[in-house]
Amino acid sequence: MQNSKEKESNEFLLLLTNKDSIFLLAFLADVLAIFSRYQQTIQSDKITVLDLVKHTESVINKIKSLSSINLVGGWVDVLEDELKGTDGKVLKVIKLIDFQEKRKHRHNLYVTENRSVSAICHEIVETLANFLQDRIEYRY
Repeated sequence: MQNSKEKESNEFLLLLTNKDSIFLLAFLADVLAIFSRYQQTIQSDKITVLDLVKHTESVINKIKSLSSINLVGGWVDVLEDELKGTDGKVLKVIKLIDFQEKRKHRHNLYVTENRSVSAICHEIVETLANFLQDRIEYRY
């Protein structure tokens, strides 16, 4: 892929070697792992409707904890372990790049193209927590 002359190949290379993109993909994989376990739990025969609120609150707490700590054994945890020895510049044998400046067209000069990955992750966490709280609201 690194030696390819195809335009699409180079774009994928830039996406997959961008450190922020890799971190965001790992974070989303951790979130999806939590949701996958949640879905398996609520679809199993072991849970009742009365237990649903308790399990949903547990998932909300797990998701909110992703803002401060990594999921144990999750993708972000593994990624940070892999990047420790190389000062965050090499993953396996692939050199990672930091933010790459994109072209700005005239119609979006005032739109920022780079956002902090931690801000994106925080927004994902808050959105999912609010979504679950709104959907599984329990009133006595």
